[in-house]
Amino acid sequence: MDLARYKIKLRGGKDARKGYYQYSLTYRGGENSPAAYDIISALAGDSDIIIEFNTDLFYGVSQEPDKCAEKFLEDIRSLNLEHVSRRVPSQYPVVFLGITIGRMSKVQAYEIAAYVPNNVWKDPSFRDVLPSCGARYYIAGNPTDAGAVLAVLPDLSEERKASMFRLILFHVAAFERFGIISAGDAEKELRGLLGLK
Repeated sequence: MDLARYKIKLRGGKDARKGYYQYSLTYRGGENSPAAYDIISALAGDSDIIIEFNTDLFYGVSQEPDKCAEKFLEDIRSLNLEHVSRRVPSQYPVVFLGITIGRMSKVQAYEIAAYVPNNVWKDPSFRDVLPSCGARYYIAGNPTDAGAVLAVLPDLSEERKASMFRLILFHVAAFERFGIISAGDAEKELRGLLGLK
């Protein structure tokens, strides 16, 4: 897969305070581009993927994250993918005249996580299932017990998640950017998978 057309740039290093490596990946894709799917596919290889979508992460960044969540949930249910979903009180703050205040209303955010076997991911039509706002993608290093992982995923610390998965990718489509977390120094591997020098 040739990713050169996306003009990918990768930067990063170890965050000593957190104990894991963090990278920033930017790309050029444009609206309705398959860039995100192609980049995630290159990084995942033959691994299974867990997609986690939380609307709180996209309020104020993307348009209509609730509609994005509803479509994603409908799509993964239609594919009979193992998943968990729940509605939780939104933690996204309200900004009024430049002052951040807490929410007074009972706005509910979506938290959805779905386990995607590699053979399902590799079906080209699956790229239309990806949340258009972006999402967090967990790339498994070894086969995992999907149900057990999905049940605890939202409550795990970032450090624990980094130790459980080969890579964690956080995609924000509006900015054409990924944040990448790895327990070890993966820059050389990432560059190789992405075809970067």
